[in-house]
Amino acid sequence: MSRPVLILTLAYPPSSAVGAFRAARFAKFLPELGWSPVVVTADSETSTVGRDDSRLICADGSVKVERTRPWGIPYSWKQSWIPTSNASAASPETMPAVAVNGATLPRRRTIRANVHRAIRAATVPFRIPDRHIWWAVPALRAMLRIVREHRPSVLLSTSPPHSTHLIALALNAMTGIPVVIDLRDPWARNRVDVEVGRSMHSIQNHLERFCIRRAKRVILNTPELLADFEGQYPAAWHEKFAVIPNGYDPLVRENIEARVRAAPTRTVDAPLRLCHAGTVYGRRDIRPLIEAVALLNRQGRRVSFEQIGSLANAADVAACVARNDAGEAVQLLGQRPHEEALRHMAAADILVVVRQNTGLQVPAKIYEMMLFGKPILALDAEGAVTRMVNDYQLGVVADPVDPAAIAAGILRAAEQLSAPPSEGRATALREFDARAQTRELANVLASAVESRHRARQ
Repeated sequence: MSRPVLILTLAYPPSSAVGAFRAARFAKFLPELGWSPVVVTADSETSTVGRDDSRLICADGSVKVERTRPWGIPYSWKQSWIPTSNASAASPETMPAVAVNGATLPRRRTIRANVHRAIRAATVPFRIPDRHIWWAVPALRAMLRIVREHRPSVLLSTSPPHSTHLIALALNAMTGIPVVIDLRDPWARNRVDVEVGRSMHSIQNHLERFCIRRAKRVILNTPELLADFEGQYPAAWHEKFAVIPNGYDPLVRENIEARVRAAPTRTVDAPLRLCHAGTVYGRRDIRPLIEAVALLNRQGRRVSFEQIGSLANAADVAACVARNDAGEAVQLLGQRPHEEALRHMAAADILVVVRQNTGLQVPAKIYEMMLFGKPILALDAEGAVTRMVNDYQLGVVADPVDPAAIAAGILRAAEQLSAPPSEGRATALREFDARAQTRELANVLASAVESRHRARQ
């Protein structure tokens, strides 16, 4: 007989948020391992994240999903008046637009945006640990109904947003159901805290410590994040920690491999085509890459670059394109549906990943990128991304701020286009399959339930 498990996640397909798919993969494959998942999530029509129906391929339609409407200030109002980005990355919703390569991009911060920042600062106490804390009451109501109907053995809460774990522990206090915390990103020591700013880090540290102490198990998604937590918390807590990286759905792999087979064959005289699909904010910056592309073209090497996704520093990027006379080589395409992004990636020669805002993270997109079988150009320094690209022979790492080094990295990546698939990539495809990762999760859930039983004896 299968054991019920309650999964609490703010985003779930058809939400377009990247974090939605980790929970969806777990929910999809847990039934094969003797678990019956029930998901509580926010209604994608009323949350801050968008909707993309093409992402439903990642979700199992037979899984019970309870969608709840968040409380608080209407999300449409918040998106217009309270920017969600940090001081160094202005919010596109608060700035007038400028057109570049046919895309609509924001200008530099306006006076109105500065007023928005002041409003946002005044509302900080109501958004601790993040603005999604207003989801607590609707989520708890839904979870209590599910507890009565399904009697779950364990609760898995996944973040960000990290307020999800406080909501999960509130249910634990009411019912005693053990909680397993899944941290997809760092929390208290995240270098770019887009929610409350540096002045509130002490509170975030306190909340993180509270959640780690109360949880039965804590899942971290990179070895680097595990090392960080082991250095931060008492040795007696280390047995709680487990590493389960991000991964990919086998159906997504089939979809991508079919797209790659259907993509036009690259001709000898075609420009070398680079593509980055992802939001650029915080420490991420594509301007050195644009300068590298312009440099190669001036040297007679035909190279083009496509940016798919929003740009927090869009005006600066547009100025960089103009300054380098790179308008014909660089396309800033803005946000696009996932299926359209996949088409661009399938047609590219080299896929780009830009450094993370912390060296503890590996972006979810890199697990999707490796399915294309194309060399990855990682613009990063030492950290989790560099380790993964090197360990699994996925491509080339280049200094993220040095255009000359990036240009050299592009040429090295181009040399890999004709090379046979590496053994490292084959290993990555085995290790990061969602079924393998869900087996690890099932073991963690079982250990949390057993830990509760031992505590009762």
